[in-house]
Amino acid sequence: MTAKSTKDLQICISRGDATKVNVAATAVTAAKPAVVTATQSGVDGEMVYVTGTGMPSIDNKWWVSASVSASELTLLGSDASDDTFDGPGSVDRYAEADMECLCWSSLTLNVDEPTTISVATFCDPSATIASAVQAAGTISFAGFVNILDSDYQELLIAADDGLERILRIELPSNGYLVAPVTFAQITWDLPIDGAVGYTGTAVLGTKMVHQF
Repeated sequence: MTAKSTKDLQICISRGDATKVNVAATAVTAAKPAVVTATQSGVDGEMVYVTGTGMPSIDNKWWVSASVSASELTLLGSDASDDTFDGPGSVDRYAEADMECLCWSSLTLNVDEPTTISVATFCDPSATIASAVQAAGTISFAGFVNILDSDYQELLIAADDGLERILRIELPSNGYLVAPVTFAQITWDLPIDGAVGYTGTAVLGTKMVHQF
């Protein structure tokens, strides 16, 4: 295995004021990866959300588009080999201008352990069952404050409005990590001697998916 550096790693989120562009999906190949024929394809690397195709492997999920032509887009990392298109479907996409790239100094993914519910009785005090509600996890991040930076301003808005955003992490030569996230809080670090910084957390709406 050859290790890859994190140099040039890019972290972006969808802007709170962004409006998704909706286009019709007229066909989807039953293939790995799936190729969507749409009335408008966008550009390579955009975030797209597919619904209504009747293909469980790709519906109601966020994908990074790749290998885009004038009327087709490939859903990076998808596998619809066992599905059958039953459209017409729909594709919502964020243009690249709708994504705000963040200059964080650190990022940690925290995966929550599955939770259980106690069903203890006097006969079996340790009895449990799996919880029907499972958290996907959280991310912890840190950066440095500059009120002139648009990414810092967007983070403040995200922590205030509580709206779900799409997180896209581009790994150098290793695809993308993708998940919906909701920013929970931002706190500030004010050292006696050093740069004014911030830390924060965001809650994952689904587990992080590696698309490549």
